[in-house]
Amino acid sequence: MPEQVPLTMSPEREAELFEHADRRTAVFDDLVDPIAAAFKAELLAERAAHVAMREHRRKWGDPEYWQLRCKEAESQLAATRERLSVVMIKHSLTTGHGDTAEDLLNELDRQLAETREQLNGAFENVSLSGSRD
Repeated sequence: MPEQVPLTMSPEREAELFEHADRRTAVFDDLVDPIAAAFKAELLAERAAHVAMREHRRKWGDPEYWQLRCKEAESQLAATRERLSVVMIKHSLTTGHGDTAEDLLNELDRQLAETREQLNGAFENVSLSGSRD
């Protein structure tokens, strides 16, 4: 009959095996820890970016929504500029360069002021009796 191996080991042998296992674990930890730390840092950075975007959207709304709203406002402003220039031309007013709506409004304001001065001058020349001086 084969000799039975005892199920217990000597304290020296047990200490030797634990020391060897600790050394292998330490080497493994030294190799894995930087990779795990880098991965963990990347996950934390990604999570921080998501939190920041969620916070930004909560405070300001979706950036794509505001970009769309800006494009709509620009197209409405261009349409308004076109309508204003058509009305000015229809009433025989010059549009100047008319590059922007503000240019058109400034030109319109200037021409209305000139017209007002001309009308005031014409009324001053007309007497109450209806005859011109």
